This record gives sequence, C-alpha cells and structure tokens, in this order.
Amino acid sequence: MQWYLVKIVFQIRTGTNDSNHQFDESFRIIEAFDIADAYEKAFAIGQKEQASFTNLNNDVIEWRFVEVPDVIAIGELKDGVELFSNTAEEIAPEEYINVLHTRAGMMKRVLV
Repeated sequence: MQWYLVKIVFQIRTGTNDSNHQFDESFRIIEAFDIADAYEKAFAIGQKEQASFTNLNNDVIEWRFVEVPDVIAIGELKDGVELFSNTAEEIAPEEYINVLHTRAGMMKRVLV
C-alpha cells in the first residue's frame, strides 16, 4: 500500500442561479495499492459526498461531484513531507505578502 494525494472537485450551485460558478477543491490523502486504486477510491468519495440541502433563505444548495483531476503519489508519510505545492503569479506582490502575514498573525493568536 502507498499514500496518494488526490484532488476531488465539487461544483456548488445555489438555487436556480445559473451565474453561480463556485467550485470546491478538496485535497485528501488516500492509502491505495496503486494510482488506479487511489483514483477509484477518490471517485467513490466524491460520489458519496454529493449533497443537497435547503439553506435559511429556502434556497436549494447542491454540492455536485465533478471529477478527480489529480492523483499524486506521496510515498512515505513523515514529518515535513510535501503534500501540495502551487506557484502563483501575483499582480500586487506586496499586497499578497501582507495578506499572508495577516492570516498567519490571526492563526498565531488562536494558537497561543
């Protein structure tokens, strides 16, 4: 058995609003025999976790499973292993860095 990082994508639809284009990208760790087994497990999770409910405004909210676009072999799980990496190109790098520091500061206050 080996560990895999998978991305499961859901489309979030609110009421009858066709202009709503929200997607949830859920990253999960799955233990599987091989990449095909990991994909199938992730696909089954996506199908199982589809949901529909009514919010306080009486709008129907749907989480529709879309696909499993990524399955990445992790190998051994150990302290500090990289699970995900993303390179972002920002128009306003100073603002991006300030937002990161603000979020980290809020997290640190919660941890203390």
